[in-house]
Amino acid sequence: MLHGELPVGEPKWKQFASELDLAERVRFHGYLDAESLADLFSRCELGVIPMSADSFVGLPYKLCDYVKAGLGVVSSLEGECNSFLAWNFCVFAKRNNS
Repeated sequence: MLHGELPVGEPKWKQFASELDLAERVRFHGYLDAESLADLFSRCELGVIPMSADSFVGLPYKLCDYVKAGLGVVSSLEGECNSFLAWNFCVFAKRNNS
């Protein structure tokens, strides 16, 4: 399930899901109000933060949403996001690029 605004646009991601034969398994929800978001998260176990290091985002709003909902978090961000996750007793791994 994906919610919020997609960086390249929803039609491209829908096409990508279709090409991977995942169209029946991926749902695009767009922006949701607080009640709808809470309902969506109640059906999830994990929240993903797939942001590049050059995004200039330290602590994305979605991180707080995921923690509030009690979801596990997978994040590609380092810095403040990584520190926040470590402070909240989360486990994280860093990719070894060697």
